[in-house]
Formats: sequence, C-alpha cells, structure tokens
Amino acid sequence: MPGTGITPQLTLDDCLPRAELTDLTLEDTADVREAIDAVYHPAADDQRFRDSLADAAQQPVNFDRLRKEYPVRREFASLTLHGITADSSKGKLLQALGLNSRSSLNHGEDTGRF
Repeated sequence: MPGTGITPQLTLDDCLPRAELTDLTLEDTADVREAIDAVYHPAADDQRFRDSLADAAQQPVNFDRLRKEYPVRREFASLTLHGITADSSKGKLLQALGLNSRSSLNHGEDTGRF
C-alpha cells in the first residue's frame, strides 16, 4: 500500500471467483447488447425481483433471499472484447461502459480495435 511500507499479499483477482467469460469476439455489425448480455443480464434481475413481489406476505423473506442468493456478477472490465473498431461509435460506447479495449491477442498493445 503506498506510503505504508506494506506490500499487499493478495490482489482483488485472488479473492474473486474466476469469470465464466473473459474474452468475446464480435463483428462491427454486432449489437452492443451482445457484449452487455455476456456479462450482465438485467432482464433476469428484473424477473427475479418481480417474482419476489408476487406474494405480499412473503415479500420481506423473498427480498432477503434475493440479496443472499444474488448471482455472481462481474464488472464489464472483466471482459476483453475483440473485433470491434475502438474508435467507432459502437467502440466508444463499449469503452464508456468499461469494456476492456486492449487485445490480449496482441500482447496488451492498443491496436485501435477491441
């Protein structure tokens, strides 16, 4: 840790479960939602929440269960995206969402493409 003289023994990656998907290749014609859905499923979240509201008497218990059993979700930065031009409008949107724009296939060099 800077300024403390303490060297961390673990990184955040050491503490998190391995991401199910770390690399995704999409063409420039692909829908942005394909990249988002590869990491996070908002419709599934919505459905679980709506289902928890079905029985008014059970809502507190169901909400607690939602919190305790929430599926592991990774940040967009956990995914390295390949195939989309980084300076296109679609590429800029994906970068703004936090998707990784450096290709591991090019030894981490910025290639101008995801």
